[in-house]
Amino acid sequence: MSYSSISRPVRHLIFWVLLYGLNLLFWGSSLEYLTFALVVNLFFLVFRIPLAYFNIYYLIPRLLKQGKLLSYVLIILSSLAILSVFFRYAVADFWMEVLYPGPDQSYADNVSIFSHLKQFMIEVYVQGIVLSVKLGQDWLRESKKATELESKQIETELNLLKNQIQPHFFFNTLNSLYALCIDEPQKAGQSILGLADVMDYILYRSSRALISLEEEMKIVNKYIELESLRFDDRLRLHIDIAEEAKSAVIPPVSILSLVENSFKHGLHEVNTQAVLEINIRRTDKDQLEIQVNNTAPDPPDSSPQSDIGIGLKNIERRLELIFDEYQFVTSHKNHVFKVLLKIPVNVH
Repeated sequence: MSYSSISRPVRHLIFWVLLYGLNLLFWGSSLEYLTFALVVNLFFLVFRIPLAYFNIYYLIPRLLKQGKLLSYVLIILSSLAILSVFFRYAVADFWMEVLYPGPDQSYADNVSIFSHLKQFMIEVYVQGIVLSVKLGQDWLRESKKATELESKQIETELNLLKNQIQPHFFFNTLNSLYALCIDEPQKAGQSILGLADVMDYILYRSSRALISLEEEMKIVNKYIELESLRFDDRLRLHIDIAEEAKSAVIPPVSILSLVENSFKHGLHEVNTQAVLEINIRRTDKDQLEIQVNNTAPDPPDSSPQSDIGIGLKNIERRLELIFDEYQFVTSHKNHVFKVLLKIPVNVH
């Protein structure tokens, strides 16, 4: 049975029973004091409980949480002082002298300054426990809400970043398929099936936290086949996956995003022979190393490369949301754009 499955009244009852038992340890450490402790602590509890709920359900939300610390301290300390004086005289006048004589103590001992201070500290201790439990519960509740909200925000942002691969890719692919339907209808049918698989992966299967490298690469290959429709025979592809890396699991769309960026901001701008290389291996430091190199025209010195920057920033933002530690390095020179990604190894 979990804590959250216990109803609030039952949880409160358990708390007061435990606190009552704890006070008995102070008052009833021997049989001589046990009966006295049982009766007097039960009497005290009748007054402590209303003050505790007045504190946690009125004073704390209306004063303490509103920044009115001085007002809160004055009211709670005054209440505790009044309660401790009442308890001292009640014990001295009623319980000690009338109902149950209890231990051999004089009236003066029970109403001395020392006894009042002692009782006041006991009431501070009791209400301090109540305050600590209440503030602790509130902190845990707020932390849980904040964690859930942050998790939802991260999930939403990840979905938005993943979904940015969809519009331009589907538009370009449909244009290529239209031309293929006219020239090579049979080949167009196979390409449509490939497009359906890519759409299914991006829209549905990519919602998982992790996916096998093998499954990701199947979609990457189909994606490349669809993009290749626009290249005729100009695209040369090289994919090398080391054997020790094949059992890895990765966040969905990790490699697909890099390949999509290769086409969008490099290969599509090349009018001659285009090259795409994908190399994946596992390093000695238990990292998965992914290299994606592609032919790309060198940008003019004055070009801000804003489009390329936005695409890569989206990819890096996804990495920041998913991994605590990663390495993401890019370079662009000699008509080759290179991306090096290192992420922690996960295996299934």
